[in-house]
Amino acid sequence: MIEVDTSSLSGRGIVFIVLLVGICGLALVGGAATVSAEGGPAPASDTGTLVGNVTDAATGDPVENVTVFVGNPDELTYETTTTGPDGSYELDLAQGVYVVGFVHPEYELEYETDVAITGGETTELDAALSPQPDEDPALAFVDDPEAGANTDHFWGTLSVADEERTLEEIELDYSGTGADLSGVGQFDIAVFINNETIFPPFDISTSSGGEVLTIGFDTFITNPPTVEPGDTVAVGMINDAVENPPTAGEYNASIALRNDTGEFTAGSAGIRIVEATGTIAGTVTDADTGEALDNATVAGVNATTGFVDVALTDDSGSYDLTLPAGSYNVTVFRPEYQPALETDVQVFDDTTTTLDVGLDPLPPEYLVGVTDVTDPVSAGEELRVTAQVVNAGGDAGEQDVELLVDGELEDTATGVSLEPGETWEGNLTYVADETDIPSVNLTVRTVNDTAERSALVHESVPAYPIGDSNRNGEVSVRDSVLIKQHLVGMEPDPFYPGLADVNRDGTVSVRDSVLIKQYLVGMIDKGSANVTSVDASSEVIVGEPINVSATVTNTGGHGTKQAIEYRLPPTARRSPSKRTRSFRGRTIWRSSPTTTARSSRSR
Repeated sequence: MIEVDTSSLSGRGIVFIVLLVGICGLALVGGAATVSAEGGPAPASDTGTLVGNVTDAATGDPVENVTVFVGNPDELTYETTTTGPDGSYELDLAQGVYVVGFVHPEYELEYETDVAITGGETTELDAALSPQPDEDPALAFVDDPEAGANTDHFWGTLSVADEERTLEEIELDYSGTGADLSGVGQFDIAVFINNETIFPPFDISTSSGGEVLTIGFDTFITNPPTVEPGDTVAVGMINDAVENPPTAGEYNASIALRNDTGEFTAGSAGIRIVEATGTIAGTVTDADTGEALDNATVAGVNATTGFVDVALTDDSGSYDLTLPAGSYNVTVFRPEYQPALETDVQVFDDTTTTLDVGLDPLPPEYLVGVTDVTDPVSAGEELRVTAQVVNAGGDAGEQDVELLVDGELEDTATGVSLEPGETWEGNLTYVADETDIPSVNLTVRTVNDTAERSALVHESVPAYPIGDSNRNGEVSVRDSVLIKQHLVGMEPDPFYPGLADVNRDGTVSVRDSVLIKQYLVGMIDKGSANVTSVDASSEVIVGEPINVSATVTNTGGHGTKQAIEYRLPPTARRSPSKRTRSFRGRTIWRSSPTTTARSSRSR
């Protein structure tokens, strides 16, 4: 079973396509017109991306080495890729509508028609594969499935032989369908091997009333091509030379590859032929402005038969769907607009039903991200958060952008007004305090979205020397006396316990008073943080952090609290190009041997 993310997947009409599984692979050919596609709020691109995951339908495990075939019916070409160990795949494709098949020797083929690739967009298409039957692969595609119509037919099959073979004959067997291939000539045929064209002349013959067509390679003029196991062989009737079966229904047909000893691979494919068709046509516009909308996806689905046709609007907003007579649900969607659904739209034979659709723009949607945070900060310093907000909706709007710190609202940028696709960047601030140590959680939010970060908060560096309990700028005998008074309960004023805690153990004690006395009589030195060793990477990649380790030793007798700074020499900051080189496309900065670490704000 194939699972499709309908938010990004659309496609052209099924019209007619049948894929059957083989033990080794799949061939893709086709004949439907492609449609230019582009969309999204970003500037249009000529290519889009097809991504997905392939799993085992029974176990849910990823399936590796699945061949993903993507056929372009209009160009008679296909592209392939394979799934990785996690079952995922990715393929960049020109915008248009494709047929996608998933092939693995041990699993049954899964396929999806009408896969629309939109420029600048990503389409997701997943597949769950079931065990493989013992049957060769084949494919048939008819670009106009109407009974009796004279249309292009395209066939493909895969060489599953275990050795290299000469390909001397291809047989297409429409027996029992009533189709007439008798008008096919050698210049009405295109043969492709692995998507490369094999040119005429061919020897063409028909039998069984024109229902069986044999294509022979003229050995007198050109050597027959060779095919290896797994090679794709495709046949396209390119000059409207095939008449469809005269009545609607399901038909069986087959394709066979032969060499001089006989048939070496063959496969069968079903053909679905429908009654006469009608058309749904109209324009898609912006419901507010009346402006024509190009690249809107319009899909008509018959809930009874499952028949579907999908189109993309052109520059004038016009579209048309070709459908068998019946009742259809028509869905219209486009990036930046709300989808519209029209139910019970009637289609009649050889008649055009007009359906014009106006799409309402999506409401403004403010998506938010955090691009920078001043991290870390000390208690008492301003913490700055730089936020970026984009309006991803389809209409202009105005919202507040808020900063929450540990869940509490602290700052707001009010009335941020943005047009669709427009971006705002600004700063929200908060002054950290001692209660925020060691960190705070930051949330920037709009009505539609949130972004979260965290920031470290350090203890603030004292403004006066440790031991200076009366905060007069020096450590004195009075400080020792104040500590003694504090210890006996006299509670001197002014008294600052944090600055009196000389040995930095979290309490004010007799030892603090003694340390001050010893310092005053010269028995010990004041606290002094000395950097005794520094180690830093000799090379770093530009944009990545420089990892620095340093050893700092207090060689004094008092406790001390300092900030440790790592500074680059000015020349390194001014002229990084003198210290750079390229490595695998990345720029590497060579650190200078003169870079230093030092202590600062010694207390």
